[in-house]
Amino acid sequence: TGFTKNYNADVASVAKKDLNAGDILDGEGGFFVRGKLITSEKSKKEKILPLGLSDKAILKKNINKDEIIKIEDVELNLPQEVIKARNYQYNLL
Repeated sequence: TGFTKNYNADVASVAKKDLNAGDILDGEGGFFVRGKLITSEKSKKEKILPLGLSDKAILKKNINKDEIIKIEDVELNLPQEVIKARNYQYNLL
């Protein structure tokens, strides 16, 4: 596997269909979300939920089809290591 030299882009979580509060997202390849390439600056500024962190996220509000999902829209139960890694990415900008 490879890696990038710079953090330039992110894959945002986008609703594949109308979603309801309480729905549990099923991550990459699932029925609820798909990915959309966005800039890392937009991801950080708008606090967008990365597709890679969407598995088992619980929606706090209804989301319309094709709407980008933000971190504040979901309840996440992430290990501290993941939170630290995400903050490290944000600090690269």
